[in-house]
Amino acid sequence: MSVNIPYIANVKTICKDLTTTGTIGVYTGSANLRGSLDSMSICNDSASSANFTLQMTDGTSIFKIYDVFPVASHTTLFIKEHNVQIPDGWTLQVIAATANALHVVTVIAEVSPVRSQ
Repeated sequence: MSVNIPYIANVKTICKDLTTTGTIGVYTGSANLRGSLDSMSICNDSASSANFTLQMTDGTSIFKIYDVFPVASHTTLFIKEHNVQIPDGWTLQVIAATANALHVVTVIAEVSPVRSQ
């Protein structure tokens, strides 16, 4: 009997300094490996609150996960337990409303399509 079991092929930690207020791509899913957002921390090291947006796009449509979410001065927002799947060709993106205030650490679990047992 053959059983197809997806498995975690790789875990990536991606660090981004949000030095601009533009959209920054964090991770793009591929056909070989599906990405899954395991966790993300957003640290605000500035003296005032800064807004943060987390979204996914397929290049045409944008889907917001957090929209203009405030991160208080000198605190860290920790995102866990969402398990957002990042399909082939889709990109996970972050946007800071204030430049040079936020730092993002993202953990992505890459899952293989399947393997035979």
